[in-house]
Amino acid sequence: MKNTQLVKVITAAVLGTVLLSGSVLAEESVVDKAKSAASDAGDKIEHSAKKADLYMDDSAITAKVKATLLDAKDIKSTDISVETINSMVYLTGSVASKAQAEQVVQLVGKVEGVTSVKNDLVIKP
Repeated sequence: MKNTQLVKVITAAVLGTVLLSGSVLAEESVVDKAKSAASDAGDKIEHSAKKADLYMDDSAITAKVKATLLDAKDIKSTDISVETINSMVYLTGSVASKAQAEQVVQLVGKVEGVTSVKNDLVIKP
């Protein structure tokens, strides 16, 4: 992730500049603590960015799945709920037949970014 690396570099540069301008005679332990703090801050920023990136990817997948289901004229997609967690799509709701449930799973499985599909659809009587 290029943005995360850039954030780490900028954070390290800012902290390094502050350290150098603060005191040239700083003890080694202070410098080590600052480096550690900069590294920890960079790691936390990277972790948060990855979580946000993953959330955005899951949201995008959910949107693509819903659009795909809306485009399928023979499927009543308003009765189907879609949730995506770590690129795995969870389907709940109801469909008219087992064949339609299989069709939904097949369509969803072809959507870009979907790694697997969990089918909890029920057949309407």
